Amino acid sequence: MGDVVIGLVLQKFSCLPENAGLSTAPVLITAFDEASLAASFRLANQLRRAGLNVACYPEENKLGKQFKYADRMGMRVALVLGPDEQKRGEVAVNNLKSGEQITVPQGQAAEAIANMLE
Repeated sequence: MGDVVIGLVLQKFSCLPENAGLSTAPVLITAFDEASLAASFRLANQLRRAGLNVACYPEENKLGKQFKYADRMGMRVALVLGPDEQKRGEVAVNNLKSGEQITVPQGQAAEAIANMLE
């Protein structure tokens, strides 16, 4: 997580070459709000155990800004785990290339992501 924060700071102050910030993780888990951060980190751990390479946005910010960050970093999928999704035990899975969004149970997120990455 520390490397993501450092990358954000360097990028904010234009200290990186244009292509240096590309992420090797194809999936970003957004930080909906401060209360949702812990749930986002738990979901990231669950997906990593399923073999997916994911990154978490390290702080609360507007979702549009987080999606733009994911696009700049070359990520292909963004997950939103807001309060409503948490109550229902779901996660919104966004395909950043096609714009498609689906909502799936958290236990099926890894399969949905894998299908989008194919």
